[in-house]
Amino acid sequence: MLGTKRNELTRLVCRKEIAEALGVSVRQIAQLVLEGKMPSPRRIDGALRWPIEEINEWIRKSPRKQPKQNEK
Repeated sequence: MLGTKRNELTRLVCRKEIAEALGVSVRQIAQLVLEGKMPSPRRIDGALRWPIEEINEWIRKSPRKQPKQNEK
């Protein structure tokens, strides 16, 4: 498994990959970062990247939306 041992590399993902996976825009990803609602990226040679483990953990810890109950 990648990124589980000290000497292994971790997969990095870009804003576009995260946005596509979540079904939101790249602009919304940038806004979530600015608002401190998602992990900050790493800057690698000018490119913004996130360790996939941090994104997956952030998703796991995010509150689930409760379905609305129909009012009758």
